[in-house]
Amino acid sequence: MTGLLGIIFLAGCATTRAYEGTLERWHGHSEQEVVEAWGKPTERVALSDGGKSLIYVKRQTKVKLMRDTSSGKAVPFFDCKTSFLLNPEGTVIGYKFEGPNCRK
Repeated sequence: MTGLLGIIFLAGCATTRAYEGTLERWHGHSEQEVVEAWGKPTERVALSDGGKSLIYVKRQTKVKLMRDTSSGKAVPFFDCKTSFLLNPEGTVIGYKFEGPNCRK
């Protein structure tokens, strides 16, 4: 049983690294290039330094709610949330992602 868990864990790490590689390739690209490839973001957030964050959320077809451990409130469950961080000139300078099914 332990061997099987190890294989599952390593497969998950490999998938995460592959997704990171996909996102890393967007470093230095323009906002327009990201939107042309990824589509309209779920949300755009203006940042205090003049930059912005483009947020893409992928949800299951059925919306599930899960309990937020810090607030105790029910929040929508998502499969993957990916954010591209853009500088004030509109160039991708970073990214982050969270969720159990982040892959592209």
